[in-house]
Amino acid sequence: MAVYEKYRSRKGFYKSILDMTRGMTFHAHLHTSFELFYVFRGTVFVRVEQEEYSLKEGQSILILPNLIHEYRSDGADSLSQLAIFSVEYLPEIFREGESGLFRYPISELAEEDFRRLIDAQEDHYLFRAALYRVAARYAKNAPIPLAAERNGNFALWLSDYLENHFKEKIDEKSVAKAMGYHPRYLSLLINQNFGVSFKTLLNEYRIRAAQQLLTDKKKSITQVYTDAGFESQNTFNRNFKLFTGVTPREYRNKNRP
Repeated sequence: MAVYEKYRSRKGFYKSILDMTRGMTFHAHLHTSFELFYVFRGTVFVRVEQEEYSLKEGQSILILPNLIHEYRSDGADSLSQLAIFSVEYLPEIFREGESGLFRYPISELAEEDFRRLIDAQEDHYLFRAALYRVAARYAKNAPIPLAAERNGNFALWLSDYLENHFKEKIDEKSVAKAMGYHPRYLSLLINQNFGVSFKTLLNEYRIRAAQQLLTDKKKSITQVYTDAGFESQNTFNRNFKLFTGVTPREYRNKNRP
């Protein structure tokens, strides 16, 4: 379970610089700010969503807002430091993430460049200038395919998942987590592959199931919409007519076996 850090997500938060840490270990968490982690010595394992990275001396990782992440040190000999800062400092990279573009997050970073960042924390403009040196390295990294996109055909994977889970109480966030995607990136891929939103696609699966269930005259309308995954009859009736052009009762009357 990931902890949502409100104090690093509230309006008006700018930055927080932690002291150097030996044997860095920290539980899964997320917030709406960037997080830059640098390793001075040793090895630290960093998990971001479903991916785990191994950071060694002289490497940094830039973690984008709203991604679940955690740290696990390989022994007590590692030495590292953390800078957390608002999206206002790197708006271009923030917009990339919002659009669904994620890059390989690890970059080689000279210790003096990271120390320059820490030394400039009291000056807004110098701090931003130091961050842009980091951002320049990150921007050169290749975009990374995530989870199901890497392992096979996205459209096929998602179709299979919805076929098996459409009756459950699922939403875009829960499916994104199951697939190892950021929700906004999942939304982008669904639109690219299916030309509709996640909600529309999910309702289509549920309506297809309802059409089959309506041919069984022993089932009430209430049984039909609950078995198809809808939570209310109003939602069911509205979506059914939107997809088929007729109400559920009209469909049943026309398609009795």
